[in-house]
Amino acid sequence: MHDYDPSWDHDVLATPEDAAVPLERALALVATDMLPALGLSAPRVFFAELGGPLGIYVDGTSTAPVIGIDHETLKTACMVFDLDYAQQLSATIAHEMAMAYQESLGLEVRSTDAAERFARRWTEHRQADTRLLQPSAPAPC
Repeated sequence: MHDYDPSWDHDVLATPEDAAVPLERALALVATDMLPALGLSAPRVFFAELGGPLGIYVDGTSTAPVIGIDHETLKTACMVFDLDYAQQLSATIAHEMAMAYQESLGLEVRSTDAAERFARRWTEHRQADTRLLQPSAPAPC
């Protein structure tokens, strides 16, 4: 277990009112459907201005994953690309959990492409397919 506190590296924001329910629902699905497959603890999610990415996984926290979400950047991306905020929040959390899982495997180099494939499968089919995150995993057809 680690003692990482996101406020050491970020100006942590309160959970935005319009993100509270989508976050609660996303984390409930992660707990029931994803965590058993990954063998990880429930993530701790914080909101902050991240300067570009929609979300981040804090390296070194795979024993209790810490994930940051940039609410404004995510909202803007959803408006620009006509995407559903709740679905994209869930996909971002899935992507970052995939990064945590790869770290838990001891992989020095983690694949963002594999994390994207995992997140897409999670978002579209609610499948936590860890085979997509293994070293040398083939791209799905």
